[in-house]
Amino acid sequence: MLTNFGRLSVLAIVLSMSACAVMQPKTTEENVLKLAEKRQTALLAQDFKKAYKYMSPGYRELNTVENLMSDYAGVYSWKSSDVLNATCDDGVCRVNVKVFVDIGLMQSAATPDQERVLVPRVNRETWIKLDNKWWFSKSE
Repeated sequence: MLTNFGRLSVLAIVLSMSACAVMQPKTTEENVLKLAEKRQTALLAQDFKKAYKYMSPGYRELNTVENLMSDYAGVYSWKSSDVLNATCDDGVCRVNVKVFVDIGLMQSAATPDQERVLVPRVNRETWIKLDNKWWFSKSE
């Protein structure tokens, strides 16, 4: 039977081990996936000012938020997205993002009562690391 001191010792050890597990640094892939998810959320909400913040410094040097809006003019037809996975190596991450596009909205004869036709498309994004920060670079 454990004494109060013994119980406290066991509790302290368990809590220490839990804290170590929680404090483990996330992998590069986990960090970039989180950024990709935040960017996708901004794009789906058509919050281009927020999405612009994830763009690389080089893109932002040459382009405005309005340019980004132009680049993503078709985002209105995106209904949802799912950030699938990331593979990172030497400061470059490739992230696969499945986007569900409502092709009914893309047809000029679409009517409000038309049935939705969601088509999945996988975009392969490139994220780059500059000055110890990750930035969206391009999508294929």
